[in-house]
Amino acid sequence: GAGLAELGIRMKKQSQTALEIARFLEKNRGVKKVYYPLLPNHAGYFLAKKYFLEGAGAVVSVELEGKKGNTVAFAESLKIFKLAVNLGDIRSLIIPPAVTTHCGLSQEEMKLAGITDTLARLSCGLEDAEDLKEDLEQALRKIEK
Repeated sequence: GAGLAELGIRMKKQSQTALEIARFLEKNRGVKKVYYPLLPNHAGYFLAKKYFLEGAGAVVSVELEGKKGNTVAFAESLKIFKLAVNLGDIRSLIIPPAVTTHCGLSQEEMKLAGITDTLARLSCGLEDAEDLKEDLEQALRKIEK
C-alpha cells in the first residue's frame, strides 16, 4: 500500500540526488574517480540507461586523490554525511570500506573486490542536494593532496 509508494518516491529522490552528487564530484579537485551507473564513463552505463528508469540508487562511490589517510580525514570532515557501516538510510551516510566493512580482507582480496585505500561510498539521503555538495566541497578542501 502506501508504504511501498512512499518508498518509491523516496528512492527516486535519493537517486536524483545521487546522480547530481556524482556529476558534481567528477568535476571536483581531489577526486580521482567517481562510480555511478548513470555516468557515461561507467562500464554499465548503457545497461543502466536501459533498465534504470527511475534512477540508479542512492549510492555513489568515489576514489580520492592522495594518500591512504585522506579517506578517513574526508569522512570525518563531513558535517551532513555521517560516518556509518550501513547504507540506504534517509540520512546521508559515508563509509570508507578499506578501514571498516572490508578491513579484514587481505590486500589481494581487497584488490579483487575493487576496494582501494582511497575509496569511499556515499549514500545520499533526503537532504537538499546543494547542502550535500557544499558539505563535500568543504571536506575535500581539508584533505591533503
